Amino acid sequence: MVRRVLLNLEAPDYIMAELTKEYPSLTFTAVKRDSPQLYNYLKDTEVFLSFQCKKEILAKAPQLRFIQLLRVGMDGAPLKEIFDRGITLANAKGIHNHIMSEYAIGAMINLSRNWHLVYKNQLQGKWDRGVPQGEIRGATLGILGL
Repeated sequence: MVRRVLLNLEAPDYIMAELTKEYPSLTFTAVKRDSPQLYNYLKDTEVFLSFQCKKEILAKAPQLRFIQLLRVGMDGAPLKEIFDRGITLANAKGIHNHIMSEYAIGAMINLSRNWHLVYKNQLQGKWDRGVPQGEIRGATLGILGL
């Protein structure tokens, strides 16, 4: 029986070669996202890596035992069907922890210093000393959301 790991993404040849070398008992197949070829490999797929998993995927993959979503959110995944079949589902929780906090700090500085306006002026060859330059030191921050 083929033990197939199906990657629903573009994977460079060197990555595929490294996976095959590291796990010789598995067959790795990479199929571009939204490619109709995807359905050709699902019948003997045990592990599925993708940014999304739809009901149609589950229906065509009777051997499926593990799904790795390559994103944090699980919205759009058919959770009931996945759990009813006893398929293990994993996401990429935590992958953006440091990146998002650094982005938030960068965005705060960018907005307080109006760098977007300075950059726009720079592209136009304009030097405008009147662009307000605030700072975040001593500011109060409110966080809205989950």
